[in-house]
Amino acid sequence: MAIDNATVKKFVVPDRFKPVLGASGFYILMMSVFIYFAPSVFLNIGMFTAVFLSLPLYMIMGLALVFVTVSGEIDLSFPSILALTGLIFSLTLKATDFNFWLAFLASLITGVACGL
Repeated sequence: MAIDNATVKKFVVPDRFKPVLGASGFYILMMSVFIYFAPSVFLNIGMFTAVFLSLPLYMIMGLALVFVTVSGEIDLSFPSILALTGLIFSLTLKATDFNFWLAFLASLITGVACGL
């Protein structure tokens, strides 16, 4: 028995999902290649733990940058200011025998001075 009038519905991806599918496909492809060539590294839970422990710092900075960019007040010097305040914090922390609050205050003053 054959059905003559059968129609096959074609799966169509909505346009709003196409960039996500492309990025997801690329991620899966790259992870497959990485796992194939270095399975001891990319199948180790320690690698993912290290990534997810360091990720929040960059996500917070990125989220702050999104608000600055959307408002039109973009300032491309923020990575340099972040590095400078980190340097001031660490040098002050070492020079004052690990006085956290003094190092924090020095780095805060440096950041504010650079922002003015």
